[in-house]
Amino acid sequence: SRSHFQVTDSFARLLLDPGGVFESKGSPLTLADLFVYPDMQETIGRAEQKRILSTSVLEDVTRLDGGVLLTGEEKVGATSLLLMLFQNFHERGLIPIYVRGSDVKGFSEKDIDGAIRKAVIEQYGAQCAEKFEQTSSAQKVMLLDDFDDGPVKASVQRARVLAFVAARFPRYVVTANEVFDFDGTVRPHAEDALKELNDYKLLPMGYSLRARLVKRWFLRTSADGTLDEDALLARCDQAERLLDAILARNIVPSLPLYLLTLLQSYDAGSSSGFEESGLGEYYDFLVKE
Repeated sequence: SRSHFQVTDSFARLLLDPGGVFESKGSPLTLADLFVYPDMQETIGRAEQKRILSTSVLEDVTRLDGGVLLTGEEKVGATSLLLMLFQNFHERGLIPIYVRGSDVKGFSEKDIDGAIRKAVIEQYGAQCAEKFEQTSSAQKVMLLDDFDDGPVKASVQRARVLAFVAARFPRYVVTANEVFDFDGTVRPHAEDALKELNDYKLLPMGYSLRARLVKRWFLRTSADGTLDEDALLARCDQAERLLDAILARNIVPSLPLYLLTLLQSYDAGSSSGFEESGLGEYYDFLVKE
């Protein structure tokens, strides 16, 4: 079935988008070049019992049985995560579908079907719309991004939309802003339809994930062989210390977009002694961006 579901050129371009303009020596860097799976924390239970997991476990599609809800602050990287999962599932012969919350215009079956059909056409082409409907739901994965961003605001109707998604897609991921109170406002209206849904909070990048992001950046930007191993380690170490110093001042949150922006400015400036010139330029750079 996979051969019938080739990704369109326009959506393939979106899958490359790292969420900002990042480049090395004039060539653009893609999402896959720079992506590091964020961590997520269970939301149910007492604080000390809430396990922290890497979102990379979601590559195991059985983890999505009954649905997964991911909430987090703005720019935490939820969209990039869904786009990476899309690529991963598609490469393995599944048929993922990426739907924006803003495209779900209402809470009727027709509204939701309309949003799904629009996404299928955008991602696989109009010739696949009917084929998608006929394909077994066991092969499909729904990725619903910024669910709370759409026009459906009332909890009862939100529960209805999610229940409909759960009925159509045994495996799905929903993302929403951290203020979205699923347990308090939506779950009570869903009866049993969402009882299997697992709820996690996406976390900002801790020390080890920042180190991984820094390493990915320099491995990619020095792919032309201009740095030997010792020089690469030294650059990574210097960049990590710079990020830690900036984050310690609580001016910049530890989120991928800001960290990558800082890394790009550090990388661009290191050839001109930029890193010796203090942190002021970095703040200016971020404010201007």
